[in-house]
Amino acid sequence: MKKLQLPNTVIFKTTKEEENFIKKMTSDIHKCPVRNSCNRTLSTIHEHVYSGVILEFALQRLGWYKNSLAFDKTIPNTYNWDVEKDGIRAEVKSTKPPFVGPAKTKFKSQAWQGIRARDFKKILKHKDSLDVVIFGYHIKSPETDLIECRWTLIAPVDDTFKCAVKQKKYRAKGDAEELFYNHNAFVYCDSIFG
Repeated sequence: MKKLQLPNTVIFKTTKEEENFIKKMTSDIHKCPVRNSCNRTLSTIHEHVYSGVILEFALQRLGWYKNSLAFDKTIPNTYNWDVEKDGIRAEVKSTKPPFVGPAKTKFKSQAWQGIRARDFKKILKHKDSLDVVIFGYHIKSPETDLIECRWTLIAPVDDTFKCAVKQKKYRAKGDAEELFYNHNAFVYCDSIFG
């Protein structure tokens, strides 16, 4: 396998069609007992949908194709990957922007990509139909409505993926990311963390 490269940063405004897609997906998830098994509020679902789908829209602008299949819990191919390009299927995960500490501390930046345990389990469950996982985040300008999407990690979903994910020893209060991807362990991934 050749070394993966992070996608380019994308700056864009959503179209009316994309905004309607987010509203419909939010509503569909809220109504579905399978996809909303923990009874999230409509606003919480919208926040979660927006943060993930915005990254998929950004990748579309880079030539990736969104999984357009309608969700069907009996057909994993309808939900176990998000985008595809050149035969490579990817799961896209929204994450926090990297932490940059004060100049006088030894912690200059977040040295890893955090992963929620439930996301890790989902990726492993569907690893036979995924090629890579792409982590990114977005920043929306309140003045211009421009959205900037940046990428923190792209890693292969193969036998090395499970070995590269480790338990965090320390977590900040409220940190939902129990695990991290050790990007230094494998040469095929690409990361902003060096």
